Amino acid sequence: MTRGTFAPLLITRNSYILFLYTFVYKKLSDNSANPYKMIRAIFVICRPKNMNSEHTVMGIFPNAKGFGYAHFDEQGNILDYGCPQCPNNAKRLERIRTILEFQRPQIIVLRDESAKSYRGSKRTAALLADIRRIAQDLEMSVFNYSQYDVKQSFTRFGAQTKVQIAKEIGDWIPVLKKHLPKENYGDGQHYRASLFDAVALVYTYHHFIS
Repeated sequence: MTRGTFAPLLITRNSYILFLYTFVYKKLSDNSANPYKMIRAIFVICRPKNMNSEHTVMGIFPNAKGFGYAHFDEQGNILDYGCPQCPNNAKRLERIRTILEFQRPQIIVLRDESAKSYRGSKRTAALLADIRRIAQDLEMSVFNYSQYDVKQSFTRFGAQTKVQIAKEIGDWIPVLKKHLPKENYGDGQHYRASLFDAVALVYTYHHFIS
């Protein structure tokens, strides 16, 4: 993936179906012994065809407020994105599992908590380990990159800080520009900052495999 290959797509239908998936699953779970197989059949049929691609890539970036995710097809078109706010790891993991089961990306890109440059919490490190286990159960490949790797991949654009990288991404993907946090978010803790961190992970993945 090179600069400028990101092309925004309408995601209203995707997000709406995902909302229905979550809502129906919870409702049926409260009233049925085993609703999972039935609703999986319904929503696999409803899943947009471009989400069935064998080469889609999703970046997931947890932070203190929740997590950001961004899903791209093999041409670099953005299929879906979001930055849900979740109060604890259990809620985050439940939401992430739902997204992965519905959208079925082939490749997951995560931050590398084992790197020396990792500055996240132990709670986030535990969540990343849980996401890897879910991805393994769903037979998805997982790639891990440190913040140093992300900075290295954005060096040629003159972007090194989280703010600079986010602004660069906003210029590449107009549909995301309106989601840039307006206040100072140099510490990366604004909940919408995680969305741009997730996109940066996907770009870093393409940078290193190309």
